[in-house]
Amino acid sequence: MTKNKKKSISKFIHSSILFLVALLIIPIFSSWYLPAAETYMPVNLSTLIEIKDANKKPFFPFGFYFLSMNPQQRIKALHEIAAAGFNTMFVFWENLDEYGTFLDEAKRIGVHIITELKHHSNLGIVNEYKDKSAILAWGIADDAGDRNSSDEILAFHQEVKAIDPQHYTYVSISNWTKKWEKYSHVADLIGGQSYPIGYPFDNKPKNLPNDLSEVSYVFNLGYAETQKNNRPVIANLQTFSWKGQRWPTASEVYNMTYQALIAGVKGILFYTYDDDENFIRDHPDIWNQVKSITPEIKKLTPVLLEGNLTKINTKFDDLLAGQWIHDSGIYLILINTSNRETRQVALKIPAKAKGPAQALFSGRPSGMVFQDGNLSGLIKAGDVHIYKLSKE
Repeated sequence: MTKNKKKSISKFIHSSILFLVALLIIPIFSSWYLPAAETYMPVNLSTLIEIKDANKKPFFPFGFYFLSMNPQQRIKALHEIAAAGFNTMFVFWENLDEYGTFLDEAKRIGVHIITELKHHSNLGIVNEYKDKSAILAWGIADDAGDRNSSDEILAFHQEVKAIDPQHYTYVSISNWTKKWEKYSHVADLIGGQSYPIGYPFDNKPKNLPNDLSEVSYVFNLGYAETQKNNRPVIANLQTFSWKGQRWPTASEVYNMTYQALIAGVKGILFYTYDDDENFIRDHPDIWNQVKSITPEIKKLTPVLLEGNLTKINTKFDDLLAGQWIHDSGIYLILINTSNRETRQVALKIPAKAKGPAQALFSGRPSGMVFQDGNLSGLIKAGDVHIYKLSKE
């Protein structure tokens, strides 16, 4: 063998050794310097989660967040919320003095409680109160997407369920939208925030017809993502003011509520009843408006939970419409999100229906006519119309 051939073989062996070493070292090196990719932990997504109360009956949560840490204020708010017809209250974890008494009273007057768990050290709260039937869910992440990864929240969910498999877990995804895809599987119930009035940041989605229509945008997106994981959406809607901004008007709160319903949500929690900066009772117009919605939600609950929802194309960006078929009735909701434009509409109703169009709730906007399969009439700026038709 010639010297040149020996040198070539030696170089080949040397290069091969270096290549193999590199294959072993690079992954280790990369793990030091490159951010780890998020890997979703396994979770059973095959079964649709339906919200049920302690008696295993279908349930539409409708209530408030409550942030005060004072036990006396907490139980006072519980009675006020119950007296107004609401059925759910989200309570924060600090200072849970007399919490067992609070939960017993909540059960007595028919209010379901979601209790916040701030972190893993709060698992003792789950073990202590897991047998209280007033508990609807454990809140395992607020502003999901801003602090913890989806893997971390899902691991927390699994820890909680290992202690208390009987109750739901709940998260609230922070304002705006890009987090729904990554966080719509991390708990049993997926809340989402939409607080458009006076929103002070610059990350709004483009091309919305107006600020109010953000609610529809957010929860249509959220519904699409959570359906992939068989999770229900609970809307967190605005009854507060951003710092230095105005409160929503009573009509805006009503409009936002029905936008969320048309998007297919299965519960609504208003933020907030009291957070030491915003107290809804200081705004009687808002308080009286949300109280007036409770009998409407009660009447619509079977429709919202059991009916088949179809969105209707209105041909206006700021006009929303939806149809539910339930038992012998066809229920229609039309919403004008504009704050200045009255719309003349003639909507082709997808279902085979017969009139007349009956306004479902007295004292609310109405006046449209159903004829030849079309619902026609005027809908003023900001108004919500709700009708019932009969099946053919």
